[in-house]
Amino acid sequence: GLDAARAEPPDLMLIDLYLPDMRGDEVLRQLNGHEATAGVPTIVVSAEDDQKVVRGTLQAGADAYVTKPFKVSELLDVIDRVVLAPTSEEAL
Repeated sequence: GLDAARAEPPDLMLIDLYLPDMRGDEVLRQLNGHEATAGVPTIVVSAEDDQKVVRGTLQAGADAYVTKPFKVSELLDVIDRVVLAPTSEEAL
């Protein structure tokens, strides 16, 4: 996934915090550290609702954090806000 994103950067990235091979916050750091993907808006989506984790993820460079379960309309609202203002930090 990292190589694919670097080769052809997407318009938006949704990253789960708990992935089988690597934590999502590490994926986020690697993507933000690469020139091709550093400016791509990123939303972390996770069932983890610990506020320290949420704050840490936003500080690591996520543009927003959405806690599962969520309503699709809520996720779409966050996507709209992130795409329109990619420097905003928010959590749902």
